[in-house]
Amino acid sequence: MNFKWTRESILILILALAVLLGGFYYAQQLMISPAQEAEAGSSRILSDQQELLEKIEGMEASQQSLETNLEVLHETIPVSSDPSAWMAKLKELADQHQMEIVLLTNTEAVSSNTVESIENTAIATYQLELEYNEVAQLNQLITDLYALQQLTDIQSVFYEAGQSMAFKAALTIQTYHQSNGLETEVVNQTEDSE
Repeated sequence: MNFKWTRESILILILALAVLLGGFYYAQQLMISPAQEAEAGSSRILSDQQELLEKIEGMEASQQSLETNLEVLHETIPVSSDPSAWMAKLKELADQHQMEIVLLTNTEAVSSNTVESIENTAIATYQLELEYNEVAQLNQLITDLYALQQLTDIQSVFYEAGQSMAFKAALTIQTYHQSNGLETEVVNQTEDSE
């Protein structure tokens, strides 16, 4: 079978190619391009959501870190101004070092305005008088006081040899507590930022 190329067959072939090319172009414009744009938009949305999830995870880790730091702060500088736990620990340390507490009085309370480095903190000052048998006992008590979880400062130490081979010491000690709870400030700041 021999096919002859006539003018009509060439015209039909060109017309068929034009219809095929036109169909391909319009199919590309009407079907494939919108699908590609939708896919690109979906990819962008997914990447944005993934980025938001990563930020949320970072914020949750940051929040956990802040909560942990707040718990440590509450142990170091308690919210309560009740000194009974600190006094019980002080009594335990004195008993442990075989020292007798002669006097423990609250001498004054200082507001945080005089202490610039610790905001929203009240300071309680105590006068502690002890009797003990060896100088090493006082040294160890002072070391242990500084090692307490609650922030404690010794402002002055006065000691003397007493009668009957006993020593006496007078210490001025400051403890700190929060004048207003930091957790309420943190909650308020968190709510304000949202």
